[in-house]
Amino acid sequence: MWMRTLFCFLIIIPFLVLGQETEEINIAKEYILAGDMIKAKDSYAKLSKKSENIPLIFSDYVSIMTNKEDFNEINKFIKKAIKFYPNNIYYKLDHYVLIKSYESNSKNVEKEFQSLMKEISINKEWFGIAGSYLMNKKCEEEALKIFINGRKTWNDPYMYIEEIVQIYSLSGDINAIIDEVLIYVAGHTNELTLAENILQEYINNDKAFTYLEEKLYSSIQKYPNELVYNELLYWIMVQKKNFNKALIQARAIDKRKTNDGRKLVALARIAIENKAYEDAINILSIIKKEQKNNDAYDYAIKNIIFSKEELIKNKYPVNAIDINSLSNDYQQLIKEINKNQSIVEPLRKWALLKAFYLNQRDTAIVMLQSVIKLAANDSYQRDYAKVDLADIYLLNDEPWESVLLYYQVEKTQKEQTLGYEAKLKNAKLSYFKGEFQLAKEHLDVLKIATTREIANDALYLSLMIRDNIIEDSTGTALMYYSKIGLLIFQNKIPQALDSLNKMLVIFPYSSLTDDVYYDIAKIYRKIGKYDLAIVASQKIITDYASEILADDALMLQAKIYEDDIKNLEKAKEVYQNLLLNYSSSIYCDEARKRFRLLRGDKL
Repeated sequence: MWMRTLFCFLIIIPFLVLGQETEEINIAKEYILAGDMIKAKDSYAKLSKKSENIPLIFSDYVSIMTNKEDFNEINKFIKKAIKFYPNNIYYKLDHYVLIKSYESNSKNVEKEFQSLMKEISINKEWFGIAGSYLMNKKCEEEALKIFINGRKTWNDPYMYIEEIVQIYSLSGDINAIIDEVLIYVAGHTNELTLAENILQEYINNDKAFTYLEEKLYSSIQKYPNELVYNELLYWIMVQKKNFNKALIQARAIDKRKTNDGRKLVALARIAIENKAYEDAINILSIIKKEQKNNDAYDYAIKNIIFSKEELIKNKYPVNAIDINSLSNDYQQLIKEINKNQSIVEPLRKWALLKAFYLNQRDTAIVMLQSVIKLAANDSYQRDYAKVDLADIYLLNDEPWESVLLYYQVEKTQKEQTLGYEAKLKNAKLSYFKGEFQLAKEHLDVLKIATTREIANDALYLSLMIRDNIIEDSTGTALMYYSKIGLLIFQNKIPQALDSLNKMLVIFPYSSLTDDVYYDIAKIYRKIGKYDLAIVASQKIITDYASEILADDALMLQAKIYEDDIKNLEKAKEVYQNLLLNYSSSIYCDEARKRFRLLRGDKL
């Protein structure tokens, strides 16, 4: 019996002691929370005498020993921890951090670091653990040495890419980041996305881009069979929107990979999305020449004409000879394609050209009705044609036909961009008719439920309606202005211009005055009266500098100087004005690029 009692007693004693130790540790923690560091240190000092307490108290004890006078005590404690737990790398790392913080002799610090490095070298995982830990302790220089030594020790030049890049980023050494990425992709050609993501994050100025570009050209010459460098150079040129240089790399990649024009088609799409239509035509012409018997060819011949149309329509005044030539191009294209589904988009675009530029509206309506039938199994193309048909009915002063078609597309393309576009057009139609409350209800839904471009248009028109109804509850000025909007849409330019000028006289103090001047400027540019367009836009810049259209007016004026009048110095001056005074404008990116090109920067 007494043996059983003794056995139980011997078992219970350690648990009683453990419970007592735990209680003392909790008391020490409470001293820290109360801010009583003296009592906390005394408690931890007593607890530290027992080696089994070290893992339980290490972090807290070390963290409160922050003064130089504590050095000897904490140094003794960490050494004890290392002695009893030699496989705990964190104790050795904290010992180095301690020595670095308080040792004045740099030779002693270096000696301690070399000792640490020797310890780490016995375990591959410790390199990563130690490097990351020292980074967190703000010892980036030592962390970098550990990572690099880890690469050498284990003969792996690609280890720790992200950690090393992070260290270089802290010191601002972008060139070193670039070098690291290029070393990495050489051994990991399938991880191009990681390399691009790193470069995307850190390469943010012309100097860095130039360095990267030069390094890549050098690598391409040195390693002509490594396509990864061409891929990266292609990616850089796309980022810089330098499509001519991107084309050189796209062709090299395409020929070495699929040789079916796929890479060139992707580049053409990007150029078109960025409205770089001349570059797109150049790319597409090469596809047309080199890819005769695949889908890339069909894509090229269609989009050459689509891009050509954008260039013609955005060169003011629009040239009637060019429009007729474009119409003939569409006719030839449709003959060449001769496939029901393939001709849907060209036929739709040709119909719009006839309606808006050749005054052949009845023909356009018949063509679009034909498109709707051809696209019966393609709901997107069918509904796109319905929206276009609705626009043409509005040109013909048949708004009820337009309303019905817009509503149909709203329902069938619900929650899709095309459906939102139809809803926006319906809202504008209500606005043209003076049904402001109905228009605003549609617009307020679109402000939060669609793409940014449509949302911005909806927000602007909604605010215009709200502000002008508040200013004038009868909405007289807004009613007058909305009818002008319909005239502009219907391309009734003389009537629209006459009404805009009359509005300035009839409503001289309206909040719509800057909108009126902006419309006047756009119309004058459209008909080739550039000097008058500049006068109208300057009125906004001078008298309405704090209003929402001031940056629009500057961008319009700059484009007139650059694209139409060819006064490049003046254009550069206006772009600079926009960048300096409207730094949050949506036009800043485009203005900055145009300004740099005019200044002669290497892009």
